[in-house]
Amino acid sequence: MSQPEQAARLAQALWRRLWRRLWRKLWRRLALWPARRRLRRDPLFDPVWYLAAYPDLAASPSGSRRGAVDPAWHYLTHGAAEGRDPGPGFSTSGYRLQGGAADGANPLLDFRAYGRAQGLSALPVLPGRLQPPPGAPVVLFCAHQALGQQFGAERSFLVMLERAAAAGIAPEVVVPQIIDPLYLEALAARALRVRVIPWPWRQGTRPPHPTTVAALVAAIRAAGAVEVHQNTLVIDAPLAAARAAGVPVTVHLRELPAEDPALSACLGLTPEALRAALWREADRFVANSPQTAAWIDPEGLMADRVTILPNSADPALAALPFAPADPPRVGLIGSLVAKKGVADMVALARAFAAMGGRADFVLIGPATADLAALGPLPPNLRHAGYAPSPVAALAQVDVVVSLSHFAESFGRTLLEAMTAGRPVIAYDRGAPPGLIGTGGAGLVVPPDDPAAVAAALGRLLSDPAALQAAAQAARARAALIAATAAEVPAARLYPVALGRPAPAAPAAVSPPGVAPGVAPGVAPGVAPGVAPGAVVAFPPRNGI
Repeated sequence: MSQPEQAARLAQALWRRLWRRLWRKLWRRLALWPARRRLRRDPLFDPVWYLAAYPDLAASPSGSRRGAVDPAWHYLTHGAAEGRDPGPGFSTSGYRLQGGAADGANPLLDFRAYGRAQGLSALPVLPGRLQPPPGAPVVLFCAHQALGQQFGAERSFLVMLERAAAAGIAPEVVVPQIIDPLYLEALAARALRVRVIPWPWRQGTRPPHPTTVAALVAAIRAAGAVEVHQNTLVIDAPLAAARAAGVPVTVHLRELPAEDPALSACLGLTPEALRAALWREADRFVANSPQTAAWIDPEGLMADRVTILPNSADPALAALPFAPADPPRVGLIGSLVAKKGVADMVALARAFAAMGGRADFVLIGPATADLAALGPLPPNLRHAGYAPSPVAALAQVDVVVSLSHFAESFGRTLLEAMTAGRPVIAYDRGAPPGLIGTGGAGLVVPPDDPAAVAAALGRLLSDPAALQAAAQAARARAALIAATAAEVPAARLYPVALGRPAPAAPAAVSPPGVAPGVAPGVAPGVAPGVAPGAVVAFPPRNGI
């Protein structure tokens, strides 16, 4: 067969393959067209809410001839499989948790065809296993996510539920979605009930959707909740619902918006405007560090409304032995994204090898696009994947580094590492320097300088006796922080539930963008009398 004939046959084969692919795609669209029409007509499908709740769709492939994403088509072909909700009145993940759409059908259409007649709910209330004492006051706890992996916010939320139950409170939980069945089990073990009500993050000054607020008000009243606790500042629907229901609400602060431009941009508010909104919307605040307390109340004028409660680590970490491998293992644990310093970890591994150091570097966390974009990893660095618990993660490393490109509000991974007796190294920004302290638990280096981290690591690993001393100092530092957290009175966290009246609301509302009692121009995130950039250490045991 001549070359021209071979080329012609190859072209014909490619054309036939392309035609079959196009035909299958067209046939699939035609088959889904009636479903798309039904979905568009369904009152539980809200296309405006869908696009607003999922801003990433602005860059998605189009399902419309005019170039814009077609919400109905997207939910049919991608969104439902990804766990997205079609509107504020229907939970995709909640419907599946009840056994709906088990055959892979579209959840909302399956609900209309079968689920509603079978008694399944669009917004399910799932039973918990906690058995509180008779007459225990109910507090409604609202989280911001419950996705496929558990990180610091999820683990901290579980600890707050445990503290509430230990204080004689009956927690009920509301989550906007829940993908991880293990996390659902953990929530159910610590709560009377688990409700699923979709809501997005804050969207600038746009108020929460009325359907969401009404569902949350109904949940507050059905539970008989005397307080609402919101686990983060990035959502606002529980705040609006608590106000509508006449119930006091506490926000647990875990973020430093003034030091995290990406978060502020995502929320559509400047840090100052967000702070002013929070003071208008919330009655009390629990701050996970002095830094977050200083951000919400820069001049300390609302000390009766702000309680510092350091995060807690799993006590099982204290039982992990410290027996460094040869060569020692150095880990970066958590979300392997650019802002968490995944590229700095690659640079650190290369710099340490270049200076003749011996160590195995380990990335522990789910695979991400940012990690993939870095290309092949150096020989002394490997990706170990996601670890389901802090114990599983820290059993794989001997030293932990924190390389975030923004100011961490606490540094939970560092606390977990110190609890397990792992020395730590962190950039000099945010709360981690104060968390580490000055007792030898770890080292603090200039920000964004992997070479400085490599030099510090070399000093730490060069003396086995000093490494063991650092491990002991880390355990001691973690024990002190745990004692500090344990001494925070429950009545400071749940004043109404435990019979202590909440403080009165501020007498006046500050101008937009300015926190109550704070003059315009005050540096955000700076405690009274503390110079910008200074390290605010964690308080002594009785200093909260």
